[in-house]
Amino acid sequence: MEEAERLCDRIAIMDEGQIIALGTLEQLLALRDQQQQVQRPHGLQELFIQLTGKTLRD
Repeated sequence: MEEAERLCDRIAIMDEGQIIALGTLEQLLALRDQQQQVQRPHGLQELFIQLTGKTLRD
């Protein structure tokens, strides 16, 4: 996750083979904050958990 944050221009979050979010890191973090009125995630790992309800090991 940290490498994707540093190296990628665009990021896709996938869950069970489906893309559930796509954009730049900043777009993804802002989108989650606006849509769900939850505390803004502090990175991809937290965003993934918020979007899917799963941990990275599930």
